[in-house]
Amino acid sequence: MKVDVLIKMIKLLPKTSAEAITSQDLVEKYFKQSGDEGPDRATHNTFIRRQLDEMEELSMLEFIANDDKKKRIKRSERYYLKDNSVVRHFMNSRVALDLIWSQNVMRLLRPIAKGDDIKDIAKEARLNAQEKTLSQRVRLVQDSIGRKDAHIDPEVLATCLSAINTNNCVTLRYYDRQRRVIDDISNRCERTLLGLVAKDGTIYAITCLGADDAPVHIAMQRIEEAREVHTRGYARPDFDIDKYVNEQHQLAHVLKEYPEPVLMVLKVAPEAIFHFRERPILSIYGEQKIEEPNGIDERYTVSVKVPITVQLPPFLWSHACWVEVVSPPALRKRVGERLLAAASHYAKDVKPKFGPD
Repeated sequence: MKVDVLIKMIKLLPKTSAEAITSQDLVEKYFKQSGDEGPDRATHNTFIRRQLDEMEELSMLEFIANDDKKKRIKRSERYYLKDNSVVRHFMNSRVALDLIWSQNVMRLLRPIAKGDDIKDIAKEARLNAQEKTLSQRVRLVQDSIGRKDAHIDPEVLATCLSAINTNNCVTLRYYDRQRRVIDDISNRCERTLLGLVAKDGTIYAITCLGADDAPVHIAMQRIEEAREVHTRGYARPDFDIDKYVNEQHQLAHVLKEYPEPVLMVLKVAPEAIFHFRERPILSIYGEQKIEEPNGIDERYTVSVKVPITVQLPPFLWSHACWVEVVSPPALRKRVGERLLAAASHYAKDVKPKFGPD
């Protein structure tokens, strides 16, 4: 079967049993699309029947017989595509490896997936020896301690995906980090869903309340109920999901009291500087800079312009005695207060220890 013919057939055949069509219906659609009236009707019928037979051999089709199912009557059968078989047929090794390696993200969407698992289809793809070795020996994991995936209600996820597809608004009932409930449903507050982003074992829904409102992201494990409403979402042609993720410092939640980015200056001990050399702090406002020790202070100076996010102080705490925040003063105070509070938990029975473990 020629590839161009196969692609035309795939475009015309429906994907559900409710929309299944007969070969006669397909003749009309196929030759109307091609603009080729052909020599005669019988030739057209024969051509389409041959293509359907070949697609059936490739396991791409499901059929519904209108008459006796034991005796298949070609003219009365109605056909529709088997989506996963089509995916399997076009799966190449590069796509397969991408899918296998991104299984952590795919796993979050699995509760609403229909049919075969796409990852399993990818594993059946024809991989050469090198690709097969890569698929078995290379894995992607989260950059954190081991934690289970957040539980996301499959119905909530399905509703949000449907709203994105239809561009309808949604109303949500969810709670924030302090367990305060935000109830759009009771308040009839309709949101436009701008996109979904998978991160650290969960999925964030990016939403806005109006055409000019700043988007916000909501962790979907906190959404208790979602309803799709038949109100069209706000058109946001200016919204760039990749830009939003970067501006929000990988969805780390910019603190409201510090809306503007700041120039952060750190003093870093020699034994910890490799963290900043090997994996520089990401910023859309400029590259991170590292200055060598000046002879008086043996520590390095690291500077970078960043937003103050929820995750920034914990990152700095994780380096404890090896990193000192020099500026801005507000960040230095926030980090220092929490470190002193943490130290007070252990002050009675633990003596300070300096240097690497």
